[in-house]
Amino acid sequence: MLYPKIVEVSTDKATGSTYVLVRFWLTEAARTAGKTPYLVEDFVMQLRPTGTRLIDPDDDTKGSESYVIDIPAAIKDNIKRYIVEAERLGYQGDNTSRKATASTSFKVGGVTKRKKGARIFTPVVRDQSDPHGVLAKPEVKDMEGKDVDVSVAAVSP
Repeated sequence: MLYPKIVEVSTDKATGSTYVLVRFWLTEAARTAGKTPYLVEDFVMQLRPTGTRLIDPDDDTKGSESYVIDIPAAIKDNIKRYIVEAERLGYQGDNTSRKATASTSFKVGGVTKRKKGARIFTPVVRDQSDPHGVLAKPEVKDMEGKDVDVSVAAVSP
């Protein structure tokens, strides 16, 4: 089981999506003590305060309705699903490191797509612009700096 803490909630400036930076520890005690995290990951999510759904999925002639999306629950669900994958695949380290470089060159159709030693990641430029009103919700900004206690038992990979 991994023990996450949300470090930052902001906006990916390039896409307007919600950016969430999360640190993970192997034990709750390590998280509480502020030890070096076992894993660091960032999430870029296309979240919106409201959505639209069919009134009756079996009969689209009945039209659709707007509904309020529980954004904190959506963020927690993404973190839960990530934990399942991370534990299954053995993720560790800082996966947000912009210093990571390619160990080998790679070509597609004879064209070099990435040279050995080239940076793998493009840094995510973040701000508080909030074009979709996600950060304006107090329950979303309140997640920043908080431990996230999740149970992944009920989550399917």
